[in-house]
Amino acid sequence: MLCIKLHPLTSKMHPLKSKMHPPLNRNCTPLPGFYQNYGSLPYHVYKKDAREKALQLQGFFAFFHAETVNDPVEGYLLLTVSNGNLKFKKTAEDGKIAGISFTIAGDNFCENVTTDENGELQLNDLVPGVYTVTENAAAFYEPQQPQSVTVKAGQTSEVSFSNQLKRGALEVAKTAEDGFVQGVTFRLSGTADCGQPVDVCTETDESGIAVFEDISIGSNYTLEEVGTPERYIVPVPVSIKIAWNEVTKQTVENRLVRGSIRGIKAGKAGKPLPGAVFGLFAEGTTEFLENAAFAVVESSEDGSFSFENIPYGMW
Repeated sequence: MLCIKLHPLTSKMHPLKSKMHPPLNRNCTPLPGFYQNYGSLPYHVYKKDAREKALQLQGFFAFFHAETVNDPVEGYLLLTVSNGNLKFKKTAEDGKIAGISFTIAGDNFCENVTTDENGELQLNDLVPGVYTVTENAAAFYEPQQPQSVTVKAGQTSEVSFSNQLKRGALEVAKTAEDGFVQGVTFRLSGTADCGQPVDVCTETDESGIAVFEDISIGSNYTLEEVGTPERYIVPVPVSIKIAWNEVTKQTVENRLVRGSIRGIKAGKAGKPLPGAVFGLFAEGTTEFLENAAFAVVESSEDGSFSFENIPYGMW
């Protein structure tokens, strides 16, 4: 009967593997407290008088085996435990790569780590296996799916994350009392949620539409009309929120500046003349045609007359 006694030379127990054949006959009862999954072990057969020798293989295990004898034969098990490493590389559209938090989870392992000033970090001496890496990204980045990475013994596995900013758009519809809507400049300015300053301009097309595209999300933007012609009342700036994957719509109306024209009709010796008829016409008009007048009024008893709420312009 063969009696085999295993002496572990390390306290770390791992699955036993080998590239050598044939496999060891596993029809034996492992000693209490020892690793039971023998896997495929290399072996060598020795004569009884050589049983004190052991075969030691670099990176594998040395095992002493003897033929069936009556006295015990000892064998030795050398475990070479080699862990692996995991390296991170972080890039981002806005250049913020330092101090970014990641969670690494595996079998009986979970740890939160942060990147250095170069957007990198490395975890060493990890037990080989599959790990899940999740970035704890800020809300202004597009979400990223967790990544699975396999850490192999004696190797450094790498994983990278690249952040893209959440973006949206703004569509401005321009209206004007006098119908002129093309070529109007609008400015969008403020600070995005990511902290970046935004200051961009665009013009309306022939239909009065101006579009701001690929704007980082934010709730602290201001929309204003630039270079408003003096005939218009300058529109009040508008607060704008840009949301992710949405088109915010805003209408801006131009209303004409209006005023009054007042006068006094006097006759001879400066005496007020009531009932005098006055017409207000477009600039350059030389003939009094009531149906072509913008407005027609008569002077009152004191000779006064007025045209009210008259659009800005030359008359």
